[in-house]
Amino acid sequence: MAMNYRVLYQGRIIALAYISTDPTFRNYVIVSVVPLVRKGKWEDGLRDIKAMFPRHAIFPNSKPKVKAVAEVLAQADIDPRKVQLKVVKR
Repeated sequence: MAMNYRVLYQGRIIALAYISTDPTFRNYVIVSVVPLVRKGKWEDGLRDIKAMFPRHAIFPNSKPKVKAVAEVLAQADIDPRKVQLKVVKR
């Protein structure tokens, strides 16, 4: 089962993050960060965020989930110290 998070930057939701067990390697998780669509791409000129595509990475499941998401965000040049994660409750 995937864990879902809202990714907030300066109090505004900029993306959704999904963490799920890798189907092939059970000791690893797949972390996907998918931007919300703004003008056809992940971009917010007011907050200096620019990235065109969703980002993905695989991590050992021993890595803290917040750190894994932060590393994926760093791929998009988003300072993870300025980001908050909120669990999406079902």
